[in-house]
Amino acid sequence: MKQPAEYLDLVRHTHAVLKLMAEANRGNGQAGDISDWVVTLHFYILCTYVKALGSSRKCDFRSHNHIHAWIAGTKDLQGAFRSYRKVEEWSRDARYEGRTFPPAEMAAVHRWFVDVRDQVGGLLEAAGVRPVPRVAIVEA
Repeated sequence: MKQPAEYLDLVRHTHAVLKLMAEANRGNGQAGDISDWVVTLHFYILCTYVKALGSSRKCDFRSHNHIHAWIAGTKDLQGAFRSYRKVEEWSRDARYEGRTFPPAEMAAVHRWFVDVRDQVGGLLEAAGVRPVPRVAIVEA
């Protein structure tokens, strides 16, 4: 099982890739709609935050179903479950259905992302994991 710091390094890496992708899209002179991948990478970041918290609590996840059950059944995470599931659901729609997201829906994704990021980040810090990156939202 990876240590929390290893997962948090992956959070930073995925966030850096997301920023590069968004910057390249804006800078190419023909910006296209990449909201599908922006949502997907935001979900991957949230998933990695949760894995870091699980690692800090000696929980090694075997599947997304295991992660769902753990979040839903862990009292101090239950408040983040709906937001986590919504970002995951829309990410799946993006990956498998080619769904893109208008600005109003991206605003919802951003709210859900911040909700989970801050709740899980706070729990990591309370567990003594430092530093916990609070990566910023990346605009599509």
